[in-house]
Amino acid sequence: MMERKCSLKKSRRVVLFFTLLISFALVTGVRFFMLQKSPEPNGLDGYFYALQAKSLLETGHLENPSFQCGYFLCGACSFIFRNPIVGVKVWSALSSAGISLAIFLLLYSLTGKIILSLFGFFLASASPTISLMGINYINNQTGILFLILYAASLSELSKILPEKNCKPASKIFLCALTLCLFVFSALSHKLTLVFSFVLSFVVLLPIFFRILKKYRTLNLIVWLCGILIFLAGGFFAFKFFRLHSPRFANAFALPSLPALSHKSMQNALGLGTVEMSVYAPLLYLAAICVLILKGPKRHLLLLVPAIYFPFWNLESDMGLRLWMTAVPLGIPLLLYFFSSILPADVKLSKKIFPAVLCVLNFLSVIATFFTLRFYDPKTDPPYLYYKKVVRDIDLEKDSLLIAHLGLNHVYTYEKDLKDCLNWLPNFDVAKEKLWRLAYGVSERRIRDVLESCNAMPETAKDLIRGIDQNYVLLREDLWQEYLSHEESDIAEALCNWYNPHEVRPDYIRKIKSKK
Repeated sequence: MMERKCSLKKSRRVVLFFTLLISFALVTGVRFFMLQKSPEPNGLDGYFYALQAKSLLETGHLENPSFQCGYFLCGACSFIFRNPIVGVKVWSALSSAGISLAIFLLLYSLTGKIILSLFGFFLASASPTISLMGINYINNQTGILFLILYAASLSELSKILPEKNCKPASKIFLCALTLCLFVFSALSHKLTLVFSFVLSFVVLLPIFFRILKKYRTLNLIVWLCGILIFLAGGFFAFKFFRLHSPRFANAFALPSLPALSHKSMQNALGLGTVEMSVYAPLLYLAAICVLILKGPKRHLLLLVPAIYFPFWNLESDMGLRLWMTAVPLGIPLLLYFFSSILPADVKLSKKIFPAVLCVLNFLSVIATFFTLRFYDPKTDPPYLYYKKVVRDIDLEKDSLLIAHLGLNHVYTYEKDLKDCLNWLPNFDVAKEKLWRLAYGVSERRIRDVLESCNAMPETAKDLIRGIDQNYVLLREDLWQEYLSHEESDIAEALCNWYNPHEVRPDYIRKIKSKK
């Protein structure tokens, strides 16, 4: 009888393994096929990821130095497929499917329920928000993957550490794995760095309170240390984001729900906006129910306001990313809360609830194929046009070109990694080596203004060349000379996003100058 039970358990594990393997392959295929709707890299920073991967593939280092894991994993996939653009798409697809798998592992660790965990897997695979995340935010997606894996590993670690029968080698291995996943999550993106610390704090909170109960005489000291650590952590986070991410300062606003009212979210995410607007109240409702019914692991309720913080500015880029991040992080938490609310000994839990989940799983699998429709290549920058613009530009290897964001990455990618910046350099560059692709003004206009003011030397007449009706290639000193003699209204209008005119913050300039 025992042998039969063991055999049954083993066969169930095999079936589960192949179910997950096939499901993972299915989601990866769907995501990759979605990204293949465009032959070019996907999203606003598509060529930047491809450029980083190409640099890693050809030179062994990143074009723009970074510790973020996503670039190296894109590079690894590029090495396998020998094509940076394909490599970036492959990692985007793999990491997107990996989030579904990580959600399954986390839910299974928390609940031990296979059908519920599979529902989390397919709910993530059918998610419009997660589907679109890999187009524009690969580093965010990579960080979320490692963050959820870290949460699953942390959950398993909290189970086996108190067990005396568990082998020390297993505990050491799981501790090392948990630490590695924490490091990968922290290095992948600033947002997942913060969430990693928040998750660690929440998980360690029950241990902190057990210490309080055990050592009553040290209560005051422990509380004071806890407050000091909390204040120090808040101060560190504030200084870190103020120095390294100025955009974070614009990420706060007074609550304005539902999210459907925010135009920028509707334009960027479409159906994903509806998804985020639904998950937020559902998660808060589930948290309130757990609190009232005194469900298990109530300390996890602290994660709810951290994930769905009500004061994000949904019109800002950072606020939008934070709400996108909330979807994959909120799915396992929402399902776990609802699972813990439902009594285990009632008929609904034993028969009807699993049957309903099976139906929902099937519907989610079908919905996964519809995620192909969420990506429209027309929303990407006109990369084919940018390639046409840079095709006939042939500057010396040690020259530096200034062009707007997107176009600068295409130039560097297409021109054997020649430098092109979308900001003004603060380091010294020889006058004859610094060039610009100016936008929105004709070659004839620049020549007329410079000649009317006798500001263009005879030797400089060949240093201005029209590329097409939109772009002009000229030396940077001539561009600055032209702006200084142009009518003030026109010159002011030309200092826009398409014509970089500012120096980037110190932390970026230092990295670039060291290179």
